Amino acid sequence: MKLHYTLLREFNRHHYRGFIGRQHLREEIAIKKEKFWLAEYNKQKFLLTDEMVQKLPIVVINYEPVMYRNKVYNYPSEWKTAKLPPEKFMSFRELVDWFKLDMSKTDVDGNEYSEDQYEKSLVHNLLYRIIVLAAEIDRINFRISTNPGFGKNSMATILGALMNDVSEANPRSAAAVEYRLNNKLLVLDEMSNLESSQKQLIQNLLLQIGDFSPTYEKGTRATHDTYDIYDISHLSLLIFYNRYEDYVNAGQEDKFFDNVFTKAVTDRFPAVRFMGTLDQRQFIKEPNPNDWVLYEEEYKQVMRTIRWYRQHWREEAKDVSEMMDNYKLYGNRHYQSIYKVLQFIEMYSETPDEFKYLTNELFNAYYAYKKSINGGIEPLTSFQTIDVSEVVKNL
Repeated sequence: MKLHYTLLREFNRHHYRGFIGRQHLREEIAIKKEKFWLAEYNKQKFLLTDEMVQKLPIVVINYEPVMYRNKVYNYPSEWKTAKLPPEKFMSFRELVDWFKLDMSKTDVDGNEYSEDQYEKSLVHNLLYRIIVLAAEIDRINFRISTNPGFGKNSMATILGALMNDVSEANPRSAAAVEYRLNNKLLVLDEMSNLESSQKQLIQNLLLQIGDFSPTYEKGTRATHDTYDIYDISHLSLLIFYNRYEDYVNAGQEDKFFDNVFTKAVTDRFPAVRFMGTLDQRQFIKEPNPNDWVLYEEEYKQVMRTIRWYRQHWREEAKDVSEMMDNYKLYGNRHYQSIYKVLQFIEMYSETPDEFKYLTNELFNAYYAYKKSINGGIEPLTSFQTIDVSEVVKNL
């Protein structure tokens, strides 16, 4: 019940009430050759510095009016951060398991999974949670392709309610993505609504983010009042979409990610193919919205633990290059993100055998994605995988 969207939404509304947060940011602007973030709060326009943005949410105690081009802005002359201080309340394994949702033993059409298929779905959901947390804690770029009903946005939605620095979008244009770049985690969902005229702009955006560039130069037209450079040095980008065969069956094969963007983009974003179905029965009972207070302290402990890991996760992480060397990659640019995910998998694992098993399952999903778009997996065969011995070097 603690992960029910109704309770999380109420917690977010109450916890961030009275604060200027990332949801209030609109764009970067230049006023008298100085750069600010424009925030709109309570029908007022506030000018925030980079320092203020880094410490969002903030409470404005006093502000000074600034007149510019017949417009009135407010500059906070006195303010304080409302961000909870980092503190470790749980291990990384406990943190990952805290976000666990029940998986169904049937698919969205009611067909029953075999026991092996169900167990595979549990592993895929675990790896999914580790990847999303890795993206929220540090910086990675990843693509996740799933069957309908997997719940690929669930973790991002939960994290967004808690941390208030996650943005999800199925964008029609590059501009719809650019103003979200101030978040810690950006999730692009399907991208099936993308206008043809915007594909090149999105392509350029993905290339810059995929290179782990510290800044992004605005691709849409800037004016003399808007700023054209974004700090993306901490940004993670996850791209979620359905399986290739789902696009084929819908007559939208041309909109599948690998058919929309060039190899230069796909080479920068490793992709995995996960399978399984969230059990919708866990969401049927609508909780009392006021019950969010029962979980308030628990929510805050999770938030503070995530912030602690942002600062200290490398102290717990181990070198996993020896494990990485056992597997073939489809491009050298995939190494950085997969390496980090393996570090988080190792942090989660209780034994070397568990680490080896979960790593093998991750690469199985990595190879299965490639094989599925190359015609190696029959359409609608949800759980077909491949023998990793085809590509594993030493294991």
